[in-house]
Amino acid sequence: MIADCMEGKIDMILTKSISRFARNTLDTLKYVRMLKEKNVAILFEEENLNTLTSAGELMLTVLSAMAQQESENISSHVLLGLKMKKDRGELIGYNGCYGYNYNLETKEITINEEEANIVRYMFERYVEGVGSSTIAKELTEKEIKTPKGNIKWCESTIRGILKTKNILEMC
Repeated sequence: MIADCMEGKIDMILTKSISRFARNTLDTLKYVRMLKEKNVAILFEEENLNTLTSAGELMLTVLSAMAQQESENISSHVLLGLKMKKDRGELIGYNGCYGYNYNLETKEITINEEEANIVRYMFERYVEGVGSSTIAKELTEKEIKTPKGNIKWCESTIRGILKTKNILEMC
């Protein structure tokens, strides 16, 4: 988009807020100045600020610094929350792990024997020299359900499972 602005293809950028335009004050000012030289306006909706009006760079600098600080605060709070979950032994971002069951109440991971047998089959076939696309076709033909409950297996799903040295690490 910046390249199109520089080539004269765009004369105004409409963005929700300063924080959505750039991640930090330095980048915001760099792009605003660059675009201002090409007479390209940036309209920040939340701040009601148009970079081609006389509102000035000072206001943009202050608001941009505040947006950057808010972004950094949110980031540090998220990281702190993740660290606290880790310290409590909770899984972070757990979305299931084929071959295992996770009990949300007890926080225990147990082997799902039915799925584990399918994972073993994948590894056995792979060791025999069979590729992931062939394994996917075989599982599809046997109508074995995928981790998402579908019947058609994708090569990428097989590859993802095979690339994981320790399946439990995937969780």
